[in-house]
Amino acid sequence: MMASTMQPATPDASSEDGTSYNVSRLIRVSTSAAVLSWLFAILGLVGLAWALYSLYTMVTGWGPYDTAAESLPSFLVIAFLLLQCFFFSIISRAVSESMFILRDIEENTRSHQ
Repeated sequence: MMASTMQPATPDASSEDGTSYNVSRLIRVSTSAAVLSWLFAILGLVGLAWALYSLYTMVTGWGPYDTAAESLPSFLVIAFLLLQCFFFSIISRAVSESMFILRDIEENTRSHQ
């Protein structure tokens, strides 16, 4: 019974030419991905500073551990988090740019028909 009362989903038509996407929503999502990319990059730079400090304390012996072998696992965790931050930064930026590329391809395809 409930299925008979539901309305069919209709795509958001944002312009008169029949596109099936909302340009303002596309811009918001792309901008959010770009901001997220910068946040991951900044977090990665903070992680890089932390990793360099951890490496310095490991080499000089000023850290809370007695030997470099004891501090190596914590350094590897920091290095792994650093790699994740830069990876997610690149992926977020790629998502941001690819949305506009796909939109341009779709507009170009429509204009040549």
